[in-house]
Amino acid sequence: MKEQKDIAKLFGKLTNQEERVFPLKGSQLQASKNAGVYVIEDDEKRVVHVGTSKCLEKRLQNHLHGKSSFVRNYKPLMKKGVNLRGKYTFKYIEVEKRMRGLLECYAIGSLCPKHHAISHKDE
Repeated sequence: MKEQKDIAKLFGKLTNQEERVFPLKGSQLQASKNAGVYVIEDDEKRVVHVGTSKCLEKRLQNHLHGKSSFVRNYKPLMKKGVNLRGKYTFKYIEVEKRMRGLLECYAIGSLCPKHHAISHKDE
C-alpha cells in the first residue's frame, strides 16, 4: 500500500508542476537532463501525451523536432506546418527507476491522453 500512496503523491506533484511552453524557433527548450515523467498539453489544455525518459531534455527535443512517434502519429500534428512550438506546453518531474514506470502508467490511466501508442491509430 505504501508504494501506491507514493505514486499518488508523485502524480500530484507532476500535475502541479509549472507548465512550460515549447519554445519558438531560435529559442532553447529548458528541461532537465535527468530521468523523469512528462505530460504534454495542447493549446486547449487537453493532455495529449504522457511519457517517460532517461533524459527528459533529449526526449522533449525529439518531440519538438518531429523525431518521435507521438509527433508523427498524432493527427493534429500531422498537418504540414503544424508543430508544438509556441502552443503546446509540457511539465515534468524527475523520477528514478521503478517509480518512473509506475508513475507513467498511473498518469496515463488518470489523464487519458489523446495520443497513446496503443490507441493512436483509432483517432
